[in-house]
This record gives sequence, C-alpha cells and structure tokens, in this order.
Amino acid sequence: MKIRVTSAALSRLAENDAVNKALDAVNGRADRFTISNYSMVCRVADQAEARLKVLPKADRVGASVVYTPAGPEANAYKYCAVSTQIVLARTSGGWWLTDVIRVDVYPRQAECLRVHVTGEQADAIRDRAVADLVVTA
Repeated sequence: MKIRVTSAALSRLAENDAVNKALDAVNGRADRFTISNYSMVCRVADQAEARLKVLPKADRVGASVVYTPAGPEANAYKYCAVSTQIVLARTSGGWWLTDVIRVDVYPRQAECLRVHVTGEQADAIRDRAVADLVVTA
C-alpha cells in the first residue's frame, strides 16, 4: 500500500477514500482508540514534518514515522484495547501512508510518534544543532 498524505490533499477524494478504506479494514468495529480517518493521518504527517523542520525539504527524503495513539486514560480498563498503528514514509513528493496495522494499547499508555531518520539525516541534524556553539578548551 502506498497512498499520498498531505493536508493540501484533503480535498482529493480518491486519496481520502483509499486511506479511510485501509483504516476501516484494519479497525473493524473498533473506534475509540484508533486512527479512524484521513484527517488524523494528515495530522500525524504534519507533526512529523514539524520535527524534521531543521532539515531542508530536499534532505527529508528517506525519513519515516511510526505512530500509535494513546491507550485508555482510565485505570478501569483491565485489559488492552484495540488500536491502529500507521507507518508513513517521506519522499520528494511528501508523506505517503505505507502501512496500517492493528495493535493493542494498554491503560495509561502514552501516544507514540517515532520519527526514523537515515544516518546522513542524523548527522545533518547534529551539525545544525551545534552550528552556533563554540567549543573552548
């Protein structure tokens, strides 16, 4: 599966429908702790893009993000709840949804947004982070 995801594409019904169908197929009847629509996926892509803002857009290609929503807030849940995990990949054309997975989340489990970068991207981020620092002996 590879479906383009951008906030600007919210009006593109074909992509919107494709993402919603993929989410519905994985979620089944579950709806409380899941990613249930295209706009939620776009929000994750926007958050990932914000984390990569230290890199020029051309250097963001190859990054990916894995996102899982938070679990139930109440301790009354004794068992896990059904949730959705999505995987997005960054290309020169923007973010693409590459995988939708059914997962379990546990009470009080925080949401998880992990941005994966290549070694070159990590080096570039480190270089930019210390660019304004002067090392003294």
